[in-house]
Amino acid sequence: MKTVQTAAIAAILTLSGVSVKAADVQYDTSKILILDGFVKSVDWGSPLKIIFHWNNGYDGVDWTVIGPAADDLFRMGWTRDMLKPNDRLDAVVHPDKAGSPTGSLMRFYLSDGRTMEIGPYGTTQVIPRDAFEMRFTNPNDDPMAGYYGNTQDFWASDPKGAWNANYNGRAWYNPDHTLVMFSEDLQPDHVTWKRSLNYGTWWLEEYGGHWTRCMIFNFSKIPFCHSPVNFQRIGDEWTAVLHAANATWVEHRELEKGRF
Repeated sequence: MKTVQTAAIAAILTLSGVSVKAADVQYDTSKILILDGFVKSVDWGSPLKIIFHWNNGYDGVDWTVIGPAADDLFRMGWTRDMLKPNDRLDAVVHPDKAGSPTGSLMRFYLSDGRTMEIGPYGTTQVIPRDAFEMRFTNPNDDPMAGYYGNTQDFWASDPKGAWNANYNGRAWYNPDHTLVMFSEDLQPDHVTWKRSLNYGTWWLEEYGGHWTRCMIFNFSKIPFCHSPVNFQRIGDEWTAVLHAANATWVEHRELEKGRF
């Protein structure tokens, strides 16, 4: 299935008969909900607006799911027959911070395992569904168990290497596959440092019997799958060799107790 380009939600939304600007709807990008249910109606406007019935047990609830402008989706391969009333699928959304049944669309999961994406990198390439939903019955089998509720410090410095090999920061990983990362990154001018607090999603992929942690952030269009994961505990320090197009460097890491 073709993927579609990410577009900012900057048009006028119509929610429950009240017109509000998209900027007025505050979505919590640190949270991801998977709504299993079916499509009730589709408004192929700008933005795309879908009334989606989340089964949510016996009662269920209707969600307003907002996506990019339909014209942007059409240009990247979506068609009107790809999403119709009564289609049964899962909607992945960032929920409204205020708690209303409103969400910013991330992707749709189809029953055959395919996905419908709003961005140029589809879930089938970025977040495999089985990896995103992975849970370990025995916590001792989870290589990320030591990270939950704790802080990972990281730093790298390579004055003779590429500018992107100089950075430091902290990361917090949650069992619901969300993450928060504060970082200070040297910019291409080799003088300016940029501070940022970013939210994203993480998942595990297995290569040659070893776990690798992949991440994608709200500012990024591509994932990072270069972080080997071992069973770390509080107080552990270790290094990871990272590669970029024009440099190879060592990142130092330490796991500390507690958060923020």
